[in-house]
Amino acid sequence: MALFAVLATQSPTGISADDFRRRLPEGFAYIKELVDKGVIRHNWIRVGASGGLLIYRVDSHEELNTLLYGNPLSPHLRFEVIPLAEVGGFDPRAFESTTFGSTTFESAAAERPGGGGAARRPGRGRRAGGGGGEGGRAAGGR
Repeated sequence: MALFAVLATQSPTGISADDFRRRLPEGFAYIKELVDKGVIRHNWIRVGASGGLLIYRVDSHEELNTLLYGNPLSPHLRFEVIPLAEVGGFDPRAFESTTFGSTTFESAAAERPGGGGAARRPGRGRRAGGGGGEGGRAAGGR
């Protein structure tokens, strides 16, 4: 199964704004049907904008397109589709070293001292005793 975020924005081309508003219940009924089937996992209306954000769980991009363009309002909507990966499906090692043709690119983490942790600069750590006195001195250290 694949997850896609879809940003749907109203774009009532070829239809008056009044006709578009009259047809909105058709589009909402279609979306509700997909929510009830579990195809749309989450949906939100965008505050201060026209449109919504929906999370689809489908077998393929082709299925997603079929569902998007099955909406009776689709001729009057603009879609931005963003493929998603669930946290468990993300492999951070995929970014450590990548080869394209004969060129290998190392990640910035692999190039840092210690293999990925940010190197500490001398004198930038915490002082013993809490370091909280006047002028940056530790308490009682005058």
